[in-house]
Amino acid sequence: MAFTPKLRKKYEKLILELRYLTADYDFHRLSYDEAQVRFSEDFEKYRQENDLVTPEERILKTGEVDYSEEEEFTDLATIEEEQEKHRINAVTNLLFKKIAKETHPDKLVHMTPDEQERREKMFLDAQDASEKREWFRLMCIATDLGIKLPTPTKEHLVLLEAKNKELRTTIDYMEKTYVWVYSQMPNDMSKKNVFAEFAKAVGYTTLN
Repeated sequence: MAFTPKLRKKYEKLILELRYLTADYDFHRLSYDEAQVRFSEDFEKYRQENDLVTPEERILKTGEVDYSEEEEFTDLATIEEEQEKHRINAVTNLLFKKIAKETHPDKLVHMTPDEQERREKMFLDAQDASEKREWFRLMCIATDLGIKLPTPTKEHLVLLEAKNKELRTTIDYMEKTYVWVYSQMPNDMSKKNVFAEFAKAVGYTTLN
């Protein structure tokens, strides 16, 4: 496929979106993990104060079965489906080789200690990303190092568009969870309202 100036600009746009969305996802994931700890601790206090029992406790005490399941955030499925793995592996291997070449100890001898430390960290990040086949993270690292990215192909555009869509969808989903909504509530009353909705949704009840 011949790359016109318009398609090349689209490729550059997708790369910039990828960098932003990857950072935004990392921020959301860290924030969510922290909020989940607070949510669990605070909900347990709320449950005790309101004499709520879990679905499992109700079954043990009354024999009634409730099939409600507790909400649990998990990452959405990645785009690394079977038919795409060989393309992803090819991109991953090529990018890692380029990054390793720029972060190899032989290349760092004449650099400042700060730059040596920065590049050593990049190498470790790239190594981790390569092992996990996270080609999109390798693209971000390569861009930071000023490495010329592989000549884009139709598959590159498809992969980038799919990954960006996946990241946006995952972030949007995360922001709709009870944990995230609870973390954004401005006062105790609104937080208790979230707990009440959560308890109802997952089957917490009183025995009375």
